[in-house]
Amino acid sequence: MKNNVMRFIKKNSFFLLTTILLSCSSGGNIDNFIWLEGKWQGEGFDSTVYDEIWKKESDKLISGFSCGSITPDTFFKENPKIEIVEGKAFYITAFPDTKGSVLFKSILAKSNHAVFENRELTFPSIIEYKIEGDSLLVRYEGKREGKLAREEMYFHKRK
Repeated sequence: MKNNVMRFIKKNSFFLLTTILLSCSSGGNIDNFIWLEGKWQGEGFDSTVYDEIWKKESDKLISGFSCGSITPDTFFKENPKIEIVEGKAFYITAFPDTKGSVLFKSILAKSNHAVFENRELTFPSIIEYKIEGDSLLVRYEGKREGKLAREEMYFHKRK
């Protein structure tokens, strides 16, 4: 029996290795993120209502728009995008306290789960999108004042 298993592994090793690598994809194809497409609305940790809209623009780009009214006179707006650059997927955005764009490299891309990382930042250093049931979880992780910090928001698809 052991010989049969070894023959099977040798005979199918390329197929098995390819399957394993594809299941752990880090997202070199924009279609790995197509499940984000659409209009989403959710409530943040601070009770702010947020809207996110994602749209596939090309074979290398999904553009986003995120906004929320924090107070009657304070409005948050962001234009994130997921872009394929030199065969790798990046979540690209800008923060109020940084100059220019900030890139987060995709470290996981599945049919309902994406994780992006930029270890040069303290917070967030990880941005995660994940479908849980009928909700979209958006999680920001990193360090604040030297301690692990996390913010989560749940969004629901809008028509």
